[in-house]
Amino acid sequence: MARIRIGLFSSRGDKQTDSLERRLHELAPGVAQHFTIPEAGAPPVALDSMAIEWDGINVADLDHAYIHGFRYANPALPRALEDADWTLWQTDYITDQQRMSFLHSAFSELGRRGVRLFNSPAVHVHAFALPNLFEELRQSGFRVPPLICTNDRDAAEAFCGQAGVSVWRPTTGRAPWQRCTPYRRDRVIGLDKPPILIAGVVQGPLIRAYLFNGKPLLLVKSKAPAFAPPLERLEVFLAVECPEVYGDLERLAQALQLRWGAVSFVVQEHQPWIYAIDPDPVWTELPGPHAERVVTGLAKGLAGEDLTELGELTAEPQPRKTLFLRRMLQPLFELEHRKYHPDT
Repeated sequence: MARIRIGLFSSRGDKQTDSLERRLHELAPGVAQHFTIPEAGAPPVALDSMAIEWDGINVADLDHAYIHGFRYANPALPRALEDADWTLWQTDYITDQQRMSFLHSAFSELGRRGVRLFNSPAVHVHAFALPNLFEELRQSGFRVPPLICTNDRDAAEAFCGQAGVSVWRPTTGRAPWQRCTPYRRDRVIGLDKPPILIAGVVQGPLIRAYLFNGKPLLLVKSKAPAFAPPLERLEVFLAVECPEVYGDLERLAQALQLRWGAVSFVVQEHQPWIYAIDPDPVWTELPGPHAERVVTGLAKGLAGEDLTELGELTAEPQPRKTLFLRRMLQPLFELEHRKYHPDT
């Protein structure tokens, strides 16, 4: 029987981890096992100087650990609870913090004992506060767009006036960049609201790269459908090659100790301008051929196989599977537009 070399840590029934486990068993039967992170409470773990037993198996003997679903949570920023009265102690908040602290400690100890983590809690902590991360990258010689982190309306207006077209997003977590229009600034910026991150727009398509040990598994960019029939799919992606930035992406992964992750960037003058870093990316939302390439590349990387044998990229634009079609949403978009621009 093959020794279990790869541990897959995630919640029970996680479709992303299940697909990775299936692919690993196809490549090397018996080398991977799924270890459950429960939705609430701590997993059954026993730790001493000799072993870390998780579900009765010594996971300290693993070579690699893929961790999906661990999200760092700052103790000073509790998650939203709809029915919580924050003038009183909240047991859910305390148990959430204890759970995160336990997982942080357990995975960090795995790494200390020689298991190679994809990714370690330290990487998640490093990538949590984006304003700090982007400034660190800028000082390290990476190209980062002009940025401001603020909840002051005057400062935001001055920045947007100088930057021209700008985008905004929350300062932590996984979120899209959105156009920072005057209407949006009216509603998300204020001294009674948390600061947001605003960035100037570097001209060019936004490309997302999925990396394993700094090597690209897949690069995709959005390819908007033409304004001609059938006008159905809202999200269409195109796989691209961008060899001029591979060296910078590898250097970025090394600087952040990002063994597995996704980086979003715009290419200008053969250099990547970094807009997002995700140390625990989701690939199951990608179109089928793209998702297959990512899971195959990740499985081969974890199994120690050659990543140059991933096959040819599909040259055709791939629509993302979704129930939303353009003809269904267009009336809603027009209705919202007329609310705020009644004369158009």
